[in-house]
Amino acid sequence: MAALYDFGGNSYKIDSVKSTEQIIFCSIWGEKINTKHKLDKRLLICQESSISLYKSRAFSKDPALSRKFSWFDIVKFGVKNDNQMYFTFEEGEINFKYDHANILAVKIAEFIKSILLEKEMPVINFDDDDSKNSLDLKYCTLMRFRALIFRDGATLKESHLRVFGEYIQSPIKSKSFDCTKFKNFGSIDKYVLEALKIDTTIEELMIPSSGKNSNWEYVAEIIKSSQTLTRVTTSEKFDEKAQAICTSFKANQYSNLQELVFVNNHITDVLVGILEKIIETISLTSLTLSNSMSPRVLKLFLTNIESCDNFKYLQQIKLDSMQELYILTATNICKNIANVAITNCDMEVITFIKNLLKTKDCAIEKFDISKNKLTVPIFQAAFFPTSIKELIMNDMNIDLQYLPSLFNALHNSKTPIIVHLKRMNIVADMWDPVLDAICNITCPELEGLYWDGNVIKGKLLKFFESLPEFKLFGISGYNNEDGSIDDLSDFIATTKSLQTLIIEGTEKKMSTDVMQKILIAIGQNRSLKTINLKSQVLTPEQVVLLGDSLMQNRVIDHINIDRISIQFADLFPFLQTLRKRGAPLKIVYDTSISIPEDKKSEVSLNVRKIGIGDSTISIPEETIKHIDQDRSPGYRTLTVSATTIPSTDQKAPENEKDLEEKESESYYFDYYSDPYSYYYSYSSDDEKEKEKVKTKKEKPKKEGKVKTKKEKPKKEGKVKTKKPVQKQPENKPPEEEIPSLLMTPIYGEIPAPVSQSVLQNLIDHYMIKDIIRRVKENDV
Repeated sequence: MAALYDFGGNSYKIDSVKSTEQIIFCSIWGEKINTKHKLDKRLLICQESSISLYKSRAFSKDPALSRKFSWFDIVKFGVKNDNQMYFTFEEGEINFKYDHANILAVKIAEFIKSILLEKEMPVINFDDDDSKNSLDLKYCTLMRFRALIFRDGATLKESHLRVFGEYIQSPIKSKSFDCTKFKNFGSIDKYVLEALKIDTTIEELMIPSSGKNSNWEYVAEIIKSSQTLTRVTTSEKFDEKAQAICTSFKANQYSNLQELVFVNNHITDVLVGILEKIIETISLTSLTLSNSMSPRVLKLFLTNIESCDNFKYLQQIKLDSMQELYILTATNICKNIANVAITNCDMEVITFIKNLLKTKDCAIEKFDISKNKLTVPIFQAAFFPTSIKELIMNDMNIDLQYLPSLFNALHNSKTPIIVHLKRMNIVADMWDPVLDAICNITCPELEGLYWDGNVIKGKLLKFFESLPEFKLFGISGYNNEDGSIDDLSDFIATTKSLQTLIIEGTEKKMSTDVMQKILIAIGQNRSLKTINLKSQVLTPEQVVLLGDSLMQNRVIDHINIDRISIQFADLFPFLQTLRKRGAPLKIVYDTSISIPEDKKSEVSLNVRKIGIGDSTISIPEETIKHIDQDRSPGYRTLTVSATTIPSTDQKAPENEKDLEEKESESYYFDYYSDPYSYYYSYSSDDEKEKEKVKTKKEKPKKEGKVKTKKEKPKKEGKVKTKKPVQKQPENKPPEEEIPSLLMTPIYGEIPAPVSQSVLQNLIDHYMIKDIIRRVKENDV
């Protein structure tokens, strides 16, 4: 690790930097004070935060401090001749002699530039070009932090240094700083955030709460000075000081801020207007609210920003730990936002489906419901809106027996879709009957599946092989714990539809034998176009094998080998081999590896040449066309039985009822009793009407018969949720009641799928148009 300071006789490494202020330069010189040529000796000490000037005739005792100047107050710095330097500060000046002052001046200039911002830099009156090439911005954050701490006499702890040490030692491509790692951040927040302003490469900043004194002003200063910061995550309590973000953004015409994440900020209805102003000021592409406001404030906020000019730029909105799904129907989120995430709210998949189906003109293309659950079955006719192209359900709490119903819902959607099912938390591990049921489902709509951290079985691979458009398979972190490597390698080698294979490395290391089988299978395949091996640990032998596989399979046109622990000694011959490939291949590799200066241009040239290919090289036909192989995957011979998934006839209706209660108007009424409560108040003349609109238990309809709505009086003692009266206009016949597929218990015998027209009527029926209209009228 490079030294923190490298002049003045001192050198400190990052892993051994002390929490006390260090001396970076020291000099003693004398000046004539009378005609007898007596010398007045002076001691100059340059420290991390300041320059101290001591004065004494005898150094047998401690010299007396004459003046002290902060580096942050320096105005001018220069060299008068080869052995004389001067510093000019806001309140004084220092002149002193030092042999080879011009050489020392370059070192001091380098130090000054490492702790001062451009606007704080002094006028430098000498040639300091030598000091411009050695600055490491990550080191500069630590050096500036120490200087600020010591300038104000604050306490520097070893734990503070460790956080900066982790940041400095992180890969060069890592451009995020996590302030949540600091203990008692409120005591040093202004020093940390002020120090980070010097690193002009930071793209992401994570900030905890500072306690009593908020840090909004310091965050705003970073936004004002940075041209690279794109994402800010903050847990600071929301107050009026948050308005500083708007002012700072306006002051920085080059600001690149695109994402804001609010976590546990306690935004009230009084302060939500400030958040609305932030959205109006900054053209955000992504907004995340994690347990940041109450349901009523959330509804108020989302409704108000829909009329904002910048709302059209908002491409993603994420609501975390917030269970109020009525916003999908009560606001225009579904109609305007392409990327919606509602995560970690302990909801059933069936609940999301029902809420989505209530919305016309759904525009959601990417829907993230991770960290929720699938512990009740999805009815047979259920489907996701046709606009959804990517469904993310990572870290889900899943009862395995209901997994087939999810695939059935994907099939009913009738549109191509990619699904993320990473790291499923399985409630009941009974894979064989479940996979039998999945294999009996025809699901050509499934184009891709992220299956990280889950069991891979032969029957599952057999199911994938039956999908004509199955193009993407992600198994990052795979380590053969389930003993499926033979089946997996057979599938990779023989599949004719798979185009993208993602096997990124995680904390679970893949064994050498497993990786070798996968690399061999990649070489035998002729459909793959993209391979992602990012963060895998490849041995030199495996790098050679990967090169051979890419020569054997020239259909592949993109490979990611970033951070695979490859060294230059292995990378260079790997690239030399691929220069002979002919077919173009885009390579993403770790640019932070140590490459000799005389080889850097050659490496860049090789990567560029490989990327565009070489038309003069003859490409063997067997490397681009599929050839039938002798190998026959063992999973193809597996017998799939017509197994049905065990049902929960006794508990299912109760679960279904619970789901519906959360979507009822009483749920909506509970959160909107203030200020919307007058919509649900009744006059004395309406007492009879109130009795009529009490919720009744819906009975199954007989097939072929459509009855008009009739209100039946309820028995005494059974009090149901009160609903508002929806009067029919004059001269208009009563609405016909749509047969309710969503409300009917279907956990016993599953009815036949209904026609598309009935489903469309069903969607119209559950729009709750009148409630939405009245709430919007009130908001205006």
